[in-house]
Amino acid sequence: MNIYSLEELQTFRQQFEGLDSEDLKRDFFLKKMAEMNTKLESERIALLTTNNSMNGQTNNVSSKKHWSYDDIQLLIKAIKLFPAGTQDRWAVIAKWVNDKSTSGVTRNHRDVIGKAKDLQNSDQSQTLREEANKNAFKTLEKNQPKGTQPSDESDPSQRFDAPRTFVDLNANPWNNEEQQLLEQAMKTYPSSLGTERWDLISKCIPNRSRTDCIERYKYLVKLVKSKNEAKTVVHKNKK
Repeated sequence: MNIYSLEELQTFRQQFEGLDSEDLKRDFFLKKMAEMNTKLESERIALLTTNNSMNGQTNNVSSKKHWSYDDIQLLIKAIKLFPAGTQDRWAVIAKWVNDKSTSGVTRNHRDVIGKAKDLQNSDQSQTLREEANKNAFKTLEKNQPKGTQPSDESDPSQRFDAPRTFVDLNANPWNNEEQQLLEQAMKTYPSSLGTERWDLISKCIPNRSRTDCIERYKYLVKLVKSKNEAKTVVHKNKK
């Protein structure tokens, strides 16, 4: 089952655009992202629990298969390529890793689930996801000259985008690695490039489309503007 259907994404957009203030929009967006993270975590736990209860002994044997560095990198890439909601996700991931690996080791869905669990426990991915938004916000705010509002870059989606739908959007939350790639790409390809800028930027970030990058930037800009506006209101009230 997919995390969000097309109809749900359209409803999300309508609800988001119907909110009156930037603060309400920000809170609504962050709430939806938290709900999605909860769904992802629930699916992961359900899969691991089912696997452990039905295939405990076999899983213990298969988990002893050696994982080389290259195979681990293939697994990490496969997990990103086939996100939660993909039909027969772990079987698909196992097949993809087997097709790409040169180690000669054949792995099944129990092998990849077991290794994915190890990686999940070691990299503290949930904490990284939560920190990604905070770090991105701080970076954009820090790079903005004092006393000015962040630029919308001439509203890139209106100037250069054809009519778009949420089908183009990757609903998975941005992590620190993706945010750093976005920041670097924006420095590498300045706004003077015009229409091709966001195409070039999106090519630097695996699994993120042109629309994803534009929406991410616009979202961060709105967060900074909202904070600046709030500071202005507080300052005026003190006078």
